[in-house]
Amino acid sequence: NADLDRLSSQFSISYRQIQRDFLAVLGVTPKEYASMLRFSSAIQELARSNLSEAALHAGYWDQSHMSRDFKRMAGITPAQLSQNEMFNNINKVRAGWQKSMRENYHGDQIQEWLIRENLRKIAGA
Repeated sequence: NADLDRLSSQFSISYRQIQRDFLAVLGVTPKEYASMLRFSSAIQELARSNLSEAALHAGYWDQSHMSRDFKRMAGITPAQLSQNEMFNNINKVRAGWQKSMRENYHGDQIQEWLIRENLRKIAGA
């Protein structure tokens, strides 16, 4: 909520308006969106870390918190996902793609641009 309060004051719109804009543009609340981002981050972290480290790096309080989120969002535990052969193959492909992106593009610039564009859309809606 602190980030949303900061966003609210920066764009001079109410917290409730931000919630409505998130629902209109993304179809989820800010809290659900943050949960989805954390879940996505955890999946990426699992490719290079053990379960505990992945949980902490992704922003979960602990491994059990991450496991509950995985069960809710994917229907499986993080351990089951990391043992999945398809998951491991996809991560090999992703690692090659990420290396290519790092060599050819400035990732921070791309991420900043995406954030600016999304905020511009939300503010203009």
